[in-house]
Amino acid sequence: DYVRAKITLSFEQEAGTWQSRHAVFVNATNLFDSCKSNTLSDDHDSACVKTWKLIQSSLLSAGFDWLYFEQVLTLLLSLLSIISLSVSVILRCIFPVLINESTKFLVVLWIILILSHTTFLLSGWQGLGSIGCMVVAALQHYLWLASFFTMNVISYTFFTVFKALNQVPHVSENQGRYFAYCLVNPACIVLVCIVLHFNGYFYYGSSDFCWIAGPLGIGLSFALPIALLLAVNLFFFINIVKSLN
Repeated sequence: DYVRAKITLSFEQEAGTWQSRHAVFVNATNLFDSCKSNTLSDDHDSACVKTWKLIQSSLLSAGFDWLYFEQVLTLLLSLLSIISLSVSVILRCIFPVLINESTKFLVVLWIILILSHTTFLLSGWQGLGSIGCMVVAALQHYLWLASFFTMNVISYTFFTVFKALNQVPHVSENQGRYFAYCLVNPACIVLVCIVLHFNGYFYYGSSDFCWIAGPLGIGLSFALPIALLLAVNLFFFINIVKSLN
């Protein structure tokens, strides 16, 4: 049906008013076998040939299911990310000596990313129902935001290291604040979105994917906070480069 609609749309755009002059598609088992008309001039014949070439190219391109390919590729890469991050966390647990003040938040980031990829895979499951889809969408929203807030903390620790010209960041006395920054701030954003969701001003979930609905909602609740965090990270990076010079 998608291919048929795509070909029909191409035909109407290319032929213009030609369709009103009794030009029709013959719908056979191979999907639009030919193009014919009872009242065509030479000019319209050229339009018919041109349109038929569009039909042929559409049929050829429809032979490969790109959507299925993208879904399989996304699944494989997400599983690869989960496995790689899990191995990193397991190695740190087996060898605690690998965990120090400078890598502790990196391990936290890995755990958050594992959960983020897991909820991302769950978000495409159609059996969640409306409430389950809303919960997965909100959880996914929280985890991805938390990952960027954690990366912001990591950027800040590197910034303090190079600013003070120390080898190990002194963050132990502020760890509680840093963890609160990583975990509480995204929770506040998601909590506001949940309240707006139940009041009809914001929507989690859709019929196809459990995520934030609408470009405005995505922009304000997800893209905007990430853009601000990336701008701060860029500020830290520029200052680190300056300190090296």
